[in-house]
Amino acid sequence: MDERREKNRVALASVAAAVFLTGTKLVVGLLTGSLGILSEAAHSGLDLLAALMTWFSVRVSDRPADGDHTYGHHKIDNLSALVETLLLLVTCIWIFYEAVQRLFFRAPAVEVNAWSYGVLVLAIVIDFTRSRALLRVARRTRSAALEADALHFSSDIASSAVVLAGLALTQAGYPQADAVGAIGVGLFVVWISVRLGRKAVDALIDRVPPDHRPRAERVALGVPGVRRAYDARVREAGPKHFIDLKVAVDPALPLEAVHALTDAVEEALRGSFEDADVLVHAEPDAARAEGLDRAAPERRDVTAGNTALVERIRGAAAEEGAACCPEITILEGEDRLWVSLSCELDAPLSLDEAHARATRIELLVRRLSERIASVVVHTEPGTGATNRR
Repeated sequence: MDERREKNRVALASVAAAVFLTGTKLVVGLLTGSLGILSEAAHSGLDLLAALMTWFSVRVSDRPADGDHTYGHHKIDNLSALVETLLLLVTCIWIFYEAVQRLFFRAPAVEVNAWSYGVLVLAIVIDFTRSRALLRVARRTRSAALEADALHFSSDIASSAVVLAGLALTQAGYPQADAVGAIGVGLFVVWISVRLGRKAVDALIDRVPPDHRPRAERVALGVPGVRRAYDARVREAGPKHFIDLKVAVDPALPLEAVHALTDAVEEALRGSFEDADVLVHAEPDAARAEGLDRAAPERRDVTAGNTALVERIRGAAAEEGAACCPEITILEGEDRLWVSLSCELDAPLSLDEAHARATRIELLVRRLSERIASVVVHTEPGTGATNRR
């Protein structure tokens, strides 16, 4: 059985289990008047909705990337978990309200019988079976939706045990125990909701574990030929990692060797991060130009007001064979100018040759005005690789 079919099968089995448990608890809760069992029915009802969302999620999240979803559909897993959290919190509000009403304003009779105990024991057995099956597949496939569903069924085991204790105390002559047990269920569900919600929000806002960035850079540095690894970025979507980072290499390497080196870095990162989509950007190690500090408050963008200088910069770049310069930025501060430009070169060049060409363009641009304090040149060879000075 392939991975996708297995995920679909276990999710559909959870839907069936949730339907059975919700219906059984609801009938027994209405017949006995037990708020604890009714709160369990509501909890299972939310589990049913969560199981349906999980089933939908695993069917959609594995679809390949398309024109509208270039990173794929994996974040449907995380969105599903967030919606489940909100629904669980709504359920808790009803449980707390009804419990307070029964404790302080009205005390309906609760009939405790064999059906009351039987439905809860049966629920614990089914929840235990389903949570183990879901967690096993979730760990193998790294599915966030299946993991959340397993957590739901696991929470039902504990909450059913709380209600069982409440029913036993009610039968022993403590009628408030049923409502107290329901509050215990509600508090447990809130705790589960906070865990699910935090994890879902972290994924949706691209927050990743703090060790991921240094880990990516450490793995890249382990590849022979990589002098530095920096500016790593990692994001997660469902079970997938998206990683991009820069590596500094010998500027004398030909483009073919650089391409082979970046392939090796990508392969190493895929071995360290399961199910990873990796993009590695190579730069010549010798090219450590002074960067433009866009965040500096004393510098402002004056590109639009210097059209004549912009055209002269393009002309200087054309003298060194630049086909075009689509991006030119001029910042001004303290009567000084900081220039950044991106140039496209027609001829295929090694990193060393591209660096030399960028250096000559930089010198030509500096001569255009005594006010120019710094020039940063980005060159893009015809192969599509980007070299930077």
